[in-house]
Amino acid sequence: FFRPATMIMLLGTLIFAVLGVVGFFGSKACGPMAGLGKFIAITTAVCMWLAWIIVYMSQRYPLIVPIRKVADGSRGGVPHH
Repeated sequence: FFRPATMIMLLGTLIFAVLGVVGFFGSKACGPMAGLGKFIAITTAVCMWLAWIIVYMSQRYPLIVPIRKVADGSRGGVPHH
């Protein structure tokens, strides 16, 4: 149904969503600071997810392709400077 890369992204997103919900309902702050504790839990989950998805996407779809060296030590037709 989905490609493997899409499934990994959906699974990772689901894991961080669960972490956010657990942090939201598991925050022990009470009184006037209860809202701040819940906000920090959700913000933490979103920031961790954002860092994870950036690293995953940069490894999955690199912007700079590595240059392969051939057996004689040259860079595969790329001129040396």
